[in-house]
Amino acid sequence: MAMLHRALFTWFLLLVFLILLALRLDHRTQWNWFIVFIPMWFYDALLLIYISIHMINECRTAVGVSGGSHHRTARQRLSAILKRVWPLLAVILKMAFMVALCLKQQNPDAGITSYHVLLPLWILLLGLCINVLHCLVLQHQDRFP
Repeated sequence: MAMLHRALFTWFLLLVFLILLALRLDHRTQWNWFIVFIPMWFYDALLLIYISIHMINECRTAVGVSGGSHHRTARQRLSAILKRVWPLLAVILKMAFMVALCLKQQNPDAGITSYHVLLPLWILLLGLCINVLHCLVLQHQDRFP
């Protein structure tokens, strides 16, 4: 899929989600919160499939090209694994946040605290901050060895 098509598809799903959200928040409909989030579930499912395929292809080429990965240090191996797994983990954390949010909104008396709802989001944001900091440090080290 071309970049333009992916961008248009993303904006279309976001528009549908925002329309459903506005209808639900204005009490025009009494739909379940999980139904309101269907465009986001669909987008995240496609994103998980895309990331998984991309990750498998990267692993295949890394094994085929390097062959002897035993020459790399443990830190380099860990960095390579985290680089491949991080996008998948980010989408899973986003989906966990959306599930917790839908559960909280659908059943306010279920005893789910706001702390438990926001925990996946906080972990995701912390991971994003660490990822950005790591990239900035690596970029600084490459520029000034």
